[in-house]
Amino acid sequence: MKKITNIITNLVLISIFAAIGCVTIMAQGLDTAVEDLAEETRPFDFSDKYYDANGVQPQLVTDRASGQDGKSIFTKNADENYSDVRLLATYPAYNFDGSALYFNHYGELFDTSFSADANGREAMEIAKGFPMFVFPSAAVKGSIRQSNVLDARAGYFTKNPLGLSILVEVRFTDRVEKEDGAQILKDLGARNGYSLDGTPIIKTVEEIDYLTGLELITQKVRGLDTKNVPSFAIVKAIDTTKTGAVAPDAFLVALTNDSGEVLDAEAHFVDQFDCLRKSGSCGGAAEFQP
Repeated sequence: MKKITNIITNLVLISIFAAIGCVTIMAQGLDTAVEDLAEETRPFDFSDKYYDANGVQPQLVTDRASGQDGKSIFTKNADENYSDVRLLATYPAYNFDGSALYFNHYGELFDTSFSADANGREAMEIAKGFPMFVFPSAAVKGSIRQSNVLDARAGYFTKNPLGLSILVEVRFTDRVEKEDGAQILKDLGARNGYSLDGTPIIKTVEEIDYLTGLELITQKVRGLDTKNVPSFAIVKAIDTTKTGAVAPDAFLVALTNDSGEVLDAEAHFVDQFDCLRKSGSCGGAAEFQP
């Protein structure tokens, strides 16, 4: 990951978080008979004390889940590491290897939102080590063209307790119009399917690095010229190896086209999420090694 390492090292971090435009909420009817779930497996917002202990100033988390925002609710929780705000809105993403995963959006951070001490510096380094790549649409303003790619390699849950990420904007360059570039994208589209813009979907970190090396795409930390946009996000992936991690009342925010239909190439996210939501576990869900 030399390319992204150089980008993160050399750029002054100012702001970041992916626009989620053109989405639809995929929520089916809840099961009436729901077994008691272990609360610790479901996504609760972290307590102020836990944020402090992990290098983040809780009062400086912007767009923090509130329990009254339509994306989260209040649910009693006895674990002191978490608050009573439980997240429902769930977003699909590709893991570093292209496998499906799901994450919740807890809030956003400026570089000044980290503690001004060793904990804060460590937290920022953790965020840089688990980048989330975002794909702004060139056709639909304020939207992404495909689901994000989160580099959640083995050790993610132990090394990144808050789910911190720096998001990197991925855009195509003019070289895609040249014959050799067009053929590469055609081959990629045949393998991965097509995005909201009609461009091929990029599923893996390896593909991102490969296309960057060919100068077919650029990587840039979002918000470098926009001071009021946070640079970091708390976007913790869900450990779907734990039964009940996706609760029956959770809902998926999936990318759709102008007709309100989920992209053909990303319909598998909806099917798999529905399986996780109804049964608590599902074959083919993202597997993580702690």
